[in-house]
Amino acid sequence: MLSKLKIASISLMVVGLLFCVSQATYATNTWRPTDGGSILVQVIALGYAVEDAEVSVGDSSDTTGHNGNRMFSVEPGFYTVSATGPHGGSATKEVRIRPGEFVQCTLELGAEALHVGEGH
Repeated sequence: MLSKLKIASISLMVVGLLFCVSQATYATNTWRPTDGGSILVQVIALGYAVEDAEVSVGDSSDTTGHNGNRMFSVEPGFYTVSATGPHGGSATKEVRIRPGEFVQCTLELGAEALHVGEGH
């Protein structure tokens, strides 16, 4: 009688385990990195954001907003990042982007980039 009870208990545990395994959901990676990356270009002059600076990353160009920033989406590789202030001053840096990477590149234009009455 004891052995029949042991067999019944083990059978119920096995059936329960099989049921649990069949109903289990496995975590999947819903976020997949993109093939490209992003470069956030920040243009400053003596610590102040430079609005309307001309910024280029590789063959792409745009101007900075009021916060002195401009974002570029790029393919992996090496890029020349450059900026020219609306009132003067320029800077250039080389950056490398890997797949899915986000890089912040700060370019300091110096005092000549500040407009009279701005920041001093």
